[in-house]
Amino acid sequence: DPPAEQLYIKTAPGSFAVAHLAKELKFVTKDKERVFIHPGSINFQQGEYESPWMVYHNKMHTSKVFLRDVTMAPPYSLLLFSFGTSINVLHNEGMVVVDDWIKFSAPARIAVLVKEIR
Repeated sequence: DPPAEQLYIKTAPGSFAVAHLAKELKFVTKDKERVFIHPGSINFQQGEYESPWMVYHNKMHTSKVFLRDVTMAPPYSLLLFSFGTSINVLHNEGMVVVDDWIKFSAPARIAVLVKEIR
């Protein structure tokens, strides 16, 4: 899904970007299941994230499928510390693929270096 459209607030000196509401953000799992951050989570009020990747500890189904204990995960953290068993370097495409689904764009030499460090 494309990211939510950027909103702006008009003020006397000009316009400033506004953070999105949690209900406006779309989160999906590896299996393409739509999930929501639980209102009791500390990240529920967060309107934007530096990384598009999130990790969670608890997933529950009540009125919707909610995630609790959610944390933003920087890409290098996923590359270095994910529980995946496979990391593939696609030299010609300039990509690194973890567990056949998490894709990152990276120069081949960086990708090989990350694979060896791991």
